[in-house]
Amino acid sequence: MRFNLLLKVSIGISISIVFLYFLLINIDINQILLTFQKADLFYIPFIFIFYLTSFAFRTLRWKIILKNVPDKKNSNLFSILIIGFGFNNILPLRLGELIRSYILKIKYKLSFVYALSTIFFEKIMDAIILIIFAFLVIIFFPIPQWIESLSIIAAFIFSILIFLYVILSFRGDWLLTKIKDKKYISRLSNPLSKIIESSHVLRGKGQIYVLVLSFLTWVMEFLAFYFTALTLKLPIPLYVLILVMIVINIGIMIPSAPGYIGTFEAFAVLTLVAFGFSNSVAFSYAILIHAIQFVSITLLTILFIFTYKISIKEILSMDVKKSE
Repeated sequence: MRFNLLLKVSIGISISIVFLYFLLINIDINQILLTFQKADLFYIPFIFIFYLTSFAFRTLRWKIILKNVPDKKNSNLFSILIIGFGFNNILPLRLGELIRSYILKIKYKLSFVYALSTIFFEKIMDAIILIIFAFLVIIFFPIPQWIESLSIIAAFIFSILIFLYVILSFRGDWLLTKIKDKKYISRLSNPLSKIIESSHVLRGKGQIYVLVLSFLTWVMEFLAFYFTALTLKLPIPLYVLILVMIVINIGIMIPSAPGYIGTFEAFAVLTLVAFGFSNSVAFSYAILIHAIQFVSITLLTILFIFTYKISIKEILSMDVKKSE
């Protein structure tokens, strides 16, 4: 198990190194410095504000998804959410999602599978909004073929996951009755029941609130991307910024070093270069938006770990099987 984890981590770091190598050999350091020298620092606080506000909306959305969990304080959920994202900056392979589930399980005495399935449901909602954004841009604006193809492929994959989740939501109970008596797959009935439990939002009015909050989440994140462009005085069209945000979020699904270093920058640069910006200017933009996201979430994570006296040793040595 440790060998497999080490192998995956090594592969992720190697991918980041390759991306960074091809990025760095095509940039002009002087142009990057010139881009930052011209920056208008007045807009920097707005980037932080809008980016962190997106997490406030994520928290409210998560609270609705966790409908059956009693005594949910917004401050507690916000801190757990931030810690999960923060550990994604520190650890590879999106282990922050597992850590967030583990902390939620300990805090509210939940099943680990149920906690993790609520996060999966969040990702489904995010995918729906990003798919809508992508297709609106594709319909109304001319975009490079590779970006259109990437968006369609991602939409196809996410659509399958969304379809399966909807099936589990509305036909999950029927499926459970079918597999409980099957010798070899009956062991799946318990984790499957937890996943079905987390999908209850799709069966009520909560789905509308969750979609609205998902939309607001990505509007806030888009505004962070927009104010980054204002900071660097880059005349990037709004629809291009939407594509940058979408392509980056598709790209960081590729295994990489902690914090998506390399993949984040690579897909931001690829998108901006496709619309006529130089590698150096595009890299400057990617560095600034990524640095603000990384620093803000990582610092808050450290703050919350000390505030809530969370044991890092216990988290890193978590036993998922025992947590059930």
